[in-house]
Formats: sequence, C-alpha cells, structure tokens
Amino acid sequence: PDDSHHDHDHSHDDHSHSPTHGNSHACSHSGESSNSDKNSKWFDALVGTTIITAGGNMAIIFFMWHDVTESLLRRMVSFAVGGLLGDVFLHLLPHAIEASHGTNHHHHHDHGHGRGEHDHDHIHSLGTGLAVLGGILTFFFFEKLLRGSGVGSHSHSHSHSESEKDSKSAKGEKGGKEFSALEEIRPGAILNFVADFVHNFTDGMAIAAAFQVSRSSGISMTIAVLFHEIPHEVGDFAVLVNQGMTKWQAFGAQFISAIGAFMGCICGLWFTSAQPTLVLSFTGGGFVYVALANIVPDLLEHNSNVSETISQVFMMSLGISFMVLIAIYEPHV
Repeated sequence: PDDSHHDHDHSHDDHSHSPTHGNSHACSHSGESSNSDKNSKWFDALVGTTIITAGGNMAIIFFMWHDVTESLLRRMVSFAVGGLLGDVFLHLLPHAIEASHGTNHHHHHDHGHGRGEHDHDHIHSLGTGLAVLGGILTFFFFEKLLRGSGVGSHSHSHSHSESEKDSKSAKGEKGGKEFSALEEIRPGAILNFVADFVHNFTDGMAIAAAFQVSRSSGISMTIAVLFHEIPHEVGDFAVLVNQGMTKWQAFGAQFISAIGAFMGCICGLWFTSAQPTLVLSFTGGGFVYVALANIVPDLLEHNSNVSETISQVFMMSLGISFMVLIAIYEPHV
C-alpha cells in the first residue's frame, strides 16, 4: 500500500512538473517569434524608406532631361494631397486610436471594468488628439524658422513656375550644360538643403511608425509618401538650380539629403516601439499641415479655369480612392 501511495505521489509530481516545462517551451517560442517580428518590421521599414528615396531621385533624373509643364506638376501635387490626407485619416489616425484602445482594454481586463475604463479611454484619446495638434504646431514652428532664415515657403511645390522655367531651359541641353547662369550658390540653396533633410527625416519616421503597427499600414504609408515625394523632390531640385547650383550639384544635394529619411526611419523604429500611438498621431498631424498649409495654398495661388480645377479635384479624389482601396483590402495584406 505504501508503494502504491508512493507511486501515486510520484506520478502526481511528474504531472505537476510538466506545465512548467510546457511554459518554458512556450516562452522560448514566444521570444523567438518576438525577435523575428521585430527583425521583419525593421526590414520592411528600411525597404519602404529605400523605395521613397529611390523614387524621388529617379524622378529628378527623369525631369532633368524632359520638359515639365506647370499643369502636369499641379496634377501630380493634387494627387499627392489626396493620397496624404487619405492615408492620415483612413490609416494613420484610425490605427493610432485602435492601438491605444487595444492597450487600454488589455489593462482593464487585468484590473477590472468600470468608471476607470472610461477615464483611461478618454485620456488616451485625448493624448492622441493632442499629439496630432502637436505635430501641426511643430511643423508650423519649423516652417516659420525656415522662412525667417530666408528659405521661403518650404512647400512641396516651391514655385512650380520656376520648375517649369528651369525644365524648359534644360530641354535639349543633354550635353551637360548647366541649368543656371549664376556663378555662385546662394545661401538659400544651403538652407533649402537643410530643410529638405529635415523633411526627409520626418518621412522616414512616418514610415517606421506605420510599419510598427502593421505591414499593410506601412505599405499604404510608403505609397502615400512616394506620391508626394516625387513632386516635392522635383520642386526642391528646381529651387536649388535657381539658387545657383548646377544640375548635378542639385542632384547630389538631393541625394545626400535622402540620408535624412534613413536616419528618421531608424529613430522612428526605436521610438515607436515604446510609444507607437504618439508617434503615429504626431506624424499624422505633420502630414495634415504639409497637405493643407503647403500644397493646397500653392494650388489656390494659380488662376485655373474650370476644367483644370475639375481635373485637380479629380486627382485629389483619385488619391483618396487609392487609399480607400488599400483600407478595404488591408486585412488581406
């Protein structure tokens, strides 16, 4: 009887130890999965940043040798406005709010429900809204500093009439002649380069923040940034040439400023792992400012006939529609 009792105890001990080994095994798999997921997000974000950087530089190379009409640039910019706003309101902000509430519900599950749950949700929603406003104010502040430094309006258009003029002057000059007759590079060119570097840094952070939420969110952000990056880079290129740089000096400056996107991406990957909601909301606010304070005013400055205005609205709607399609098929990406 004693032996049978001993066997029973031994059997019970073996049974009691098995969950511990199971938990250890599960923990090991969880750690490996976490590391794999982190590496995947880093890889995706860096690839996305490479795509927008390459896209902007390839556009510059193309427009160095081709005539760019002002009307074409305005259509491109209109499409970029729709893509940017669509991405912010259909992807960035919904994901930021969802991520915030997801964290809160997990917290409430552990600590119970009640008035505290509502208060926490309200506080986090308030924080998301404040981060959006913070992004808008921060972009406004830096643009005011840049204008005070003599850069002028650091918008995505920069003066498309200059771009058109420079492009036309370059048409047929494939033998390496310079765009501008200016012999010296003006200070404005240096300041514009710094402003573009900061802008690219912000683009990199936005892509990193989006990929931290999900791959589909990162893809939509990459597409939206690429849409507005092409006319932005072309406009910057025209300004640098107008400030006294040769076409190859301007291209080199734009290429170097692209390093800012990778720096922003890496910083974004570090920071968003801790505060993804705030970074998403902040960058969303920044992009709203870029779209409505920089790009749209430039479109309003030009006297357009009815058909061109309809064309611009159509391109904006097309940009938004593209983001709607991505939102619909997002769960399958």
